[in-house]
Amino acid sequence: MTANRVWGPAMAVSLAMLLNVPTAGAQAACTMAQIAGTYAFESHGSITSALQPVAPIDWSMVSRPFIFVGSFTVDADGPMAGEGWVILGRISSGLVARPFVGQLVELDQTTCTAVLEWVGSPAPGAPAGLHRERLVFVYSGREFRSMLKQSPSGTMAWTGRGHRIASTAVGTCGPHLLKGGALIQCEAIGAAGTSASAASMSMLTVAGDGSFTGLSFVKDPTYSELPVEGALDVQPNCAVEAWLQSPSLPGLVNHGRGMVFETGKRGFLIMPLESTLPDSSTVRPVFARCDLLSTAR
Repeated sequence: MTANRVWGPAMAVSLAMLLNVPTAGAQAACTMAQIAGTYAFESHGSITSALQPVAPIDWSMVSRPFIFVGSFTVDADGPMAGEGWVILGRISSGLVARPFVGQLVELDQTTCTAVLEWVGSPAPGAPAGLHRERLVFVYSGREFRSMLKQSPSGTMAWTGRGHRIASTAVGTCGPHLLKGGALIQCEAIGAAGTSASAASMSMLTVAGDGSFTGLSFVKDPTYSELPVEGALDVQPNCAVEAWLQSPSLPGLVNHGRGMVFETGKRGFLIMPLESTLPDSSTVRPVFARCDLLSTAR
């Protein structure tokens, strides 16, 4: 009997949580008017394919990384349009963003969940297909978390995150947002579609026109520190066109694309997304997904 009295309150709390009893900490209800706006997003995951059976019961499998960074705008009545840059295994979208269109549906105003349906082709050269993502909005629609529900490939899976870009910022962003300094942390996902254990962190001093100098700390696979220079050219729509090079690697220029949000305080990047040589020819880069943080404010 004593044990029952001790555990009774805890069991009651657990039962209340399972029954989804509202609490003082629950977020407020969501409406389309609150959610409507432009969001920067980053999604990452993989697609897995079976190659052939291996005796006696195993299958040989290959998993290809997937990265998707970009932005989309949702109207108050549901339609959505966006664009983004993609890496899928060995291939990428290149430096030109890929468009997609769709709608936000099934909004549950109590739980702040919805489904984002869109048609597009994350894989360059592949036909456009229907994708459905489950979204959970938090902080009154200022952010969301997501996961893939459906895509043309049944073996594809990803999770994602998004941050609203203030309506006053869209169309007025520029290199000045990063003036002072930036920190960029990158995790490599592979060279030419193969796995890679590499990471970098770059401390940059950024001028008002977006040009920068700085120092990169690199593990690939040995540790090194490289002086770097380049530019973070923020466009009016808050997209970032970036390039970076180092005197330690003469002639090689890494190019990236991404988005900034929170008036330039934070951002998502794919860098390198493409690498070029002095004759403008391209080489397959060590693809990497990155987070950008302004250190000046």
